[in-house]
Formats: sequence, structure tokens, C-alpha cells
Amino acid sequence: MNMINLALAAHVDSGKTTLAEQILFQTGTLLKAGDVNKGSSRLDWTEIEKKRGITVFAEQAFVHRRGIKLNILDTPGHTDFYTELEMSLSVADIAVILISAVDGIQQNTEKIWDLAGKKKLPVIFFLNKMDRTGSDHQKVITEIRQRLSPHALLVQEAKYGESDLAGIEDLLLQQTSDSAILEHLAEKDDSILEKYLSGTEVSADELLAAAQKLFLQRELYPVLLGSAAKGIGVVNLLDCAVDLFQPPDREALSAQDLRARIYKVRHDPKAGRLAYVKVLSGQIQVKDSVILEENQVCKINQIRLYNGPKFILADRLEAGDLGVLSGLGTVKAGDVIGQNEITNENPELKPILLTKIELEQEEDYPALLKALEILEAENPVLAAEIDSSAKEITIKVMGLVQMEILEEIFAERFGLQIKLGKPYVMYYETVTAKSKGFCHFEPKKHYAEVEIELSPNERGRGNEFQSLVNPDDFPLQYQTVIRKTVEEALKRGALAHLPVQDVVIRLIAGKHHLEHTHGGDFRIATIRAIQQALENNQLLLLEPIMEFNLVIPNDFAGRILADILKMNGEYTTTESQGTEIMIKGFVPASTSMEYPLELAGITGGAGRIRMKYHSLRECHNEEEVLDRIRARESSQDKNRDSSEDILYNSVSLFRAKRKMKKVTNDQE
Repeated sequence: MNMINLALAAHVDSGKTTLAEQILFQTGTLLKAGDVNKGSSRLDWTEIEKKRGITVFAEQAFVHRRGIKLNILDTPGHTDFYTELEMSLSVADIAVILISAVDGIQQNTEKIWDLAGKKKLPVIFFLNKMDRTGSDHQKVITEIRQRLSPHALLVQEAKYGESDLAGIEDLLLQQTSDSAILEHLAEKDDSILEKYLSGTEVSADELLAAAQKLFLQRELYPVLLGSAAKGIGVVNLLDCAVDLFQPPDREALSAQDLRARIYKVRHDPKAGRLAYVKVLSGQIQVKDSVILEENQVCKINQIRLYNGPKFILADRLEAGDLGVLSGLGTVKAGDVIGQNEITNENPELKPILLTKIELEQEEDYPALLKALEILEAENPVLAAEIDSSAKEITIKVMGLVQMEILEEIFAERFGLQIKLGKPYVMYYETVTAKSKGFCHFEPKKHYAEVEIELSPNERGRGNEFQSLVNPDDFPLQYQTVIRKTVEEALKRGALAHLPVQDVVIRLIAGKHHLEHTHGGDFRIATIRAIQQALENNQLLLLEPIMEFNLVIPNDFAGRILADILKMNGEYTTTESQGTEIMIKGFVPASTSMEYPLELAGITGGAGRIRMKYHSLRECHNEEEVLDRIRARESSQDKNRDSSEDILYNSVSLFRAKRKMKKVTNDQE
């Protein structure tokens, strides 16, 4: 059976989950559509979502339309939970972006559009709330063409009764098609252009073929109309997806070797860790043994197909399909299944804030560690840093709303009362030149030797590992251990014990002992060699920079431009828009965290700002930040875990005549 994976995405309160409920209802999956406001939604089913009335967790369901299976992915609308949105988009075939016909494009709409573009997804725009007073779909379409893409094309007409929206008429495949549709297709398709200019009728099949091609090439973005609350335009949306998407040859893909991507993980009290997967090629059957990373082999216990909290069991998943597997052990979101070349996919949207977990009952610390293990598997970007001796834990977060939700999750799922401290901006260290590091590690019955070279990487490229050593000279199994240890080694720099970023790490040499070498020996030697290379380098501090786009009334331009400069920001573009002015630029995250609220107060709510993470740059106030970090570390010294210093140092251990000798960096 052919299938389409449809991701629904929107700014908060645009009616996305209501649309998903109507899809389930109008395809016969539900006898009655759930209501978000009444807490009866099939897809926003957790107590947290019911209480808050927002989508926090991406959920999936499946329906059938015209012989096609459609997997529906209902994604969060709040930016604090966009890692779930991003991972859902990574397994989608089409992104459906909802926009309110009353409110138009909002701050998060552009972020969703950017994410869909990075995933190279075809997009359908669904203009919701067409039944509301003040709706103006023509104005919103103009806005889409100006701010998102000139290839947005209205392919429907709204039909009104005496005073209300009565229905939607599809125009795209009509033989007497709307001239605007024909003109758009003719601009991109030579055969349509020829018939259009000669006045020859274009058949529905020809229109469909041209539209399908442009849709998949992202040169046509259909704009649909409707009202999710009233169930109008819902089936038309499904038909549009079925008409325009040309699925690959599923049968041929299913005959290939297995490749699958895990895009979400959830803990089930009975079944343990559940892995939400998309099968890219091959197929998966119950009781199959599949290969994970490190050539780990696991057996599939169950295959589940979910509709919200409920599921049915399936015997197999074929290429292109989504499903949920049990039996895969310690996998996490972003992992892959299969031996073929396929890279792990981690979210591009990364947190820039850190917060400390404050536990009310100290005796709950072991339970907190277990809860964190589960939550990190579900959301790897939390990246907990644990100081076990001081019992201090910090996690990465996207924003204040996520922090509130996390406190509720710890309480409701795990029975733990925690508070998250005031968030602060994450800083990084980086190198400015080439440097080398060496470690010889030879305690009794252990042996490893590693030589590393560090050099600056292009800003924004992250950390990259390269091996210059021939596997014939140094076994690949140990090179793999070194490669996998690099990120652990770079979690702590030599400047202020901060993570190291934008570095090229080259393995220059390595030695092992046939009898005494163990894999863990190279972990220690790698960390110490990298620490020595960092100590031998000139390090500097990096800070996160936000890209902003704000629109304000002209009267406030002078004040706002002055604010940008005070925040050590820069403006790159100013553009007059009648009574308003648009300003674009960049500003440090540390100085601008609270500016959206300030802007609302300054302009009386008339100013609008959109901010997103852009890059890491050299810190504008390095000494001030370093003093603050060192003061914080000094106050924590009495509780610090000394085992970190034992591991993160540049000491080599040599053995001669049955005695061990320590050699520090300044002795070499």
C-alpha cells in the first residue's frame, strides 16, 4: 500500500490539533472529533497537555483516504518544544503549515517554514479559521508570497452561505482552471505554456502532472482554505496531498537492505523503551533481529501502530511507513537501524540556556538520576551534566515554558518535586591555533598511547574528527574508541571548564599492547591528550548570537536602534513599511533574553520581534564572563567531584622497572 507521512505544524493556537482531530473523525477513525478545550483530544492526551491546552509532545495517528495510508504527525506549536517538531519533520513527506486567516503569519510560522526548507519538504499551506470574523485570506496569501515564497498559489475557492462559510471548491485540477493557476503552471512547465499561449485546452491529467512535478521540486506551494473547528476543507486537504505527492516505489525499497531512523523515544511502564521509527528501506517484522550502532543486535518484540494513546499490533513495517518498536534496549532519538550508510540525525535547534535542578528531598537523588536517564533518551538535547559528589545537576533548556513543563513532568511521571533555577546562557571555548597533545597511559596491565592535533574549524561547523593513521598500523577498533571519546573529552575545556566547539581533531598516532590494552585505556588517553592540546593552545570564549527581525511604529525607531547598540548588537537592514519600520540584525543572547517583553512595554504591544539562534561568536565581554564563571566554581569547590580532575588532566603514566611515573604537561 502506498503511504504519505503528513506533518501538521503551526504557531500556537492556530487550530492544528483541531484539524488533526477532524482528519481522524472525517476518515472514520474516530466516531466523534475530540475537543482541545474540553480535554477530549485524542492527540493531546497527556494530563499536562489537557491542563495547558497546548501540544507539548509530537503524536502520530494513521488514516486512510482513497486507498492511501496517511500517517498524521501532530507537532508542538511552541518554540520550546521545537526539537520534537524538527525530528517529526525529518520523517515527513509533506509539511502542512497552518496559518490563521485572521492573524496571518506569526513569529513561529517563519521558524517552521525555515525548518521545512532545511528538510527540503514540499509544503501545503492551510489557511484556517476562514469562518471567523476578520478573516482575510487574500491578505494572508500576499503576506506568504512576500515573507515566505512567491510560489504560494491559491488552488481553492471559499463558498459562503447567507452569512457563514459553507464549503470549499477545489480549482487545481478543473479543466477550465482558474487563470492564475494556469499562468503559474505555464511559467514553470513548457508544455503547459505552449497550450496556454495557443489557447488549447489543458487536460486535468496534464495539469496534475505539472503540479506534481512543481510541488515535489518546491516550486509550487498550494494554499488551501478551511475551518478546522467546523470540519470544512479537511477532506480537501487530504485529497490535495494524495493528488500531488508521488510516493517512491515502495515495493522496490522494501526489497532493499534495512535502514530505519529513530525519530522519537518514549518510556512505557510495561514495555520499557519504545522507539518511533521510519523505515527508509527494507522492512521490519516482529521477532526480527536488527543491527544498531556498535553492531549491537536486538530483537523486535512488538510493532505498534499508534492513534494517540491507543495502538494496534502489526506484523511488519514496510519502507516509508512509521511505527513503534519495542525491544531495542537503550536507543535514543536520532539513532539509526541497519548497517548501510546513514548518519544519525540530531536536531539543528539547540538550547542556549542552562538551568540547575534543585531537588526538594535529597533522598530522592537516585530516583532523579533514573528519571533523567529516561528523559534524556526521549529528548537528548537536555544533555544533563552530573556532579555526583556534590549531587548537582544542570540541564539544557529551550526556554521558560519548557522549564515549567519539566517541573510538572518530574512531579506527575516520577513523583519527584524539583525546582529549576534561573536559566543562564551557555558559553563555549574554542582554539585559535594548531596545537598537539600526547598521552601515554600505562598503569599495571593497561596500555594506550594517543597523539592528537587540534586546529580551528570554520565557525558553525562544530567539531570534526579526522584520523591520519593507517588501520594497518593502528587497529580500527581503537581508532573507533578514540573517535567516540572525542566529544566526551571536549565537554570540558582548559580555559573555564566549558564545552569546546568548532575544532578539528586529528589523530596523529596511536599505540596499543597486544596483551594489556583494553578499550577503556584509550578513553582515558584520548581525554588527557586532548586536555594537553587545549592547554598548549590559546583559547577564547564564544557566546551565542541571536538573529532578530523586528517591526515597530516609526516613532520608536530611534529608541529601538539605541537599545540594539546598548545590547552590543548590530542592525544590518532597516526598511520602511509605511507607518512602520522593519529592522534586522544580530545581538548576543545574554543581553537580549528579556528584550521581547521590554519591546512590548516600550511600544505598548505595537512592536513585533522574531528571534532565533544564529551562531557562536567571540564573546563581547570575555573577562567579565570568565570572572563570573570562576566565582561560581570557587563557591562550589568544596563540593566538587575530584574524579573529574583525575580524568580531565594532561598527565601521562609511564612504567619502567615495575614502577609508575607521572609526567605532567610542563615536564614533557
